[in-house]
Amino acid sequence: MNKVLLSILLAGTTLAQAQTTFNDTVSLSSSYKDAVYYKLSDGSQSSVLNTDWHLAFSVQKVQFPKNTLQAVTLRYNGGSNLIVSQKAFNDTAFFTGDTVGYSTFTKLYDSDSDIDTGAFNNGLNISQFDYGWGVYNTTTKNIHGRNIFYIQLASGIKKFRVVDLAFDTIWQVQYANLDNSNLQTVSIPKRPYLGKLFAYLNLETNAVTDREPNAANWDLLFHKYAALDVPGIEVYPSTGVWSNKGVTVAKAYPVDVTSNDYSGFTFSKSLRGIGRDWKDYVAPNWIVADSVSYFVKTKDNAIYKLVFTGFKGSATGNIFFSKTTVQTPTAIGEVSNLKIACYPNPASSTLTVIADNLNNNAIFSLTDISGKQVLFSQLNETGFKAFQFDVSNLANGLYIATLNQNGNKVQQRIVVNK
Repeated sequence: MNKVLLSILLAGTTLAQAQTTFNDTVSLSSSYKDAVYYKLSDGSQSSVLNTDWHLAFSVQKVQFPKNTLQAVTLRYNGGSNLIVSQKAFNDTAFFTGDTVGYSTFTKLYDSDSDIDTGAFNNGLNISQFDYGWGVYNTTTKNIHGRNIFYIQLASGIKKFRVVDLAFDTIWQVQYANLDNSNLQTVSIPKRPYLGKLFAYLNLETNAVTDREPNAANWDLLFHKYAALDVPGIEVYPSTGVWSNKGVTVAKAYPVDVTSNDYSGFTFSKSLRGIGRDWKDYVAPNWIVADSVSYFVKTKDNAIYKLVFTGFKGSATGNIFFSKTTVQTPTAIGEVSNLKIACYPNPASSTLTVIADNLNNNAIFSLTDISGKQVLFSQLNETGFKAFQFDVSNLANGLYIATLNQNGNKVQQRIVVNK
């Protein structure tokens, strides 16, 4: 073995992996009760109940001056029958608030194209540090609430306000029945949710919950939401797919879905880059659109092609699709000069691992897509070495090969196919 061979193998790894196609299924359960966070690199899924929360409070930090809005976003559960409205802008009369003329109140909706714009941010003027529900105070360094909102739940109407967001660290909110009974004051600190996008509040149980995975661990969100892009309808409950922040999507149509060519199609940052319109209801069945591919670029510049193949509607909430690796992450292959290459890929019996820049303190491991470790070895070698591992006893499927040395990691996706 030599370093020229390593360079050839590293260059060939992308091509080999880019041919890998898997069929997968995501289930939102009956009546779309669940939401599923999905990671494209390994197909891992995190399923959470989507009916036990009403409001979502951003727990992201201010990126000044690039992005202040992401830290003050307030959204609602668009997948429920919840309705948010406002009697008048800059209405601060919380304890005297009422619903006289409720039918004329302004209905407010979350953006379904930008995750950082919620219904409660209505009227925002970022240049003036006005975020709709409140305005930044240069003296106190807090964002003080100045708007009353009415939230219609299945159990009745609540009036709600943000008291303040203190030092970009703690949300203070209040809500009550219209007659001021059952007044609740709730604090939602950001620190416990480090790495997440939102913390969630149930206005009936008063529970604040941590229900989403770390933002680094998912790319797509399958769920029911309030869609604003249905022609002729102001807002419509829909089931579809949103993309995580930093993930972009190019819709390719009309195309041969077996093609991996995404040139000529534009990648969009829109939350609903995939959205809801890959399917249509033609009684009595759901029909999946043909000639449509979605190319999804993740934060590490990997590109995956999704082609939807089936949808079972509210009976099971099952969504079927194929996933093809078109381009592997640009970060794979080298971190702090540590290198790895594995061949053959796919492997059937013996996997050869070539590593470079070892320092006698490296660990090689192989995990399946569920995260279960199936192989572990301490590599007590230095410099450039090759190792062989028996994989003949492993089930066919996708695995992640990881070389870890003093906290520096390089990874490669491996397919076992016997």
